[in-house]
Amino acid sequence: MKRIRIYKVFVLLLTIVTVATACTQDLTETKNIASDEGLTVTIDDDEQATRAIVIDNPGIRLETTWTAGDQLGIFGAGQSNEPYTINASTISDDGRTAAFTSTASIPSGDLLAYYPYNANATQSDDQLHLTFPKTQHYTVAGSVPLPDPEACVMAGKGSEATGVNMRNVMAVLKVGQVFATPTTVKSVEFRDLSGKSVCGDYTVTMTGGIPQTTFDGTGTT
Repeated sequence: MKRIRIYKVFVLLLTIVTVATACTQDLTETKNIASDEGLTVTIDDDEQATRAIVIDNPGIRLETTWTAGDQLGIFGAGQSNEPYTINASTISDDGRTAAFTSTASIPSGDLLAYYPYNANATQSDDQLHLTFPKTQHYTVAGSVPLPDPEACVMAGKGSEATGVNMRNVMAVLKVGQVFATPTTVKSVEFRDLSGKSVCGDYTVTMTGGIPQTTFDGTGTT
């Protein structure tokens, strides 16, 4: 699964929520990977390209990187939701660029990519139609809760020639609670007070390389 790096650790609980519109700086540079090694896919710098980075006081900072076993979906000319898997030997030193391969040939022209792969995903023009998990389970690394990898969604556009730049389309919500006595929290439930959906079916629209998310479903909790 996509690795999450942690800096200056301090956190109580993390979950994933829908993202506010990412800033409009367009980062297009990718590291050089030989064309015969697969499709070059780069995670854009979170701090400049998205709001999926978390900084608290005294501080926690999360950064997403590729790791062996990651799988993303590709839509392109003649291909419909083809799964691409990471080639572990081509992951860059900083973990943000890697080559992905598939049993199918990389299609020519524009590509639309998303992570993590879901066999039920569909695409129309520059829109991805995905499903956001209603129930998320966190994992723990060094006593720090980490978001459910199924909810760490990224999307991007590109081509075989230029590679694909991925941006996070969700943000991280930190929830803290102080109890008078020792208490075990087994689950946290939240909803949009306006009544809008926060889980279920949603659409990611790529506008100028920037993903924007709209929920289509009826899941409110």
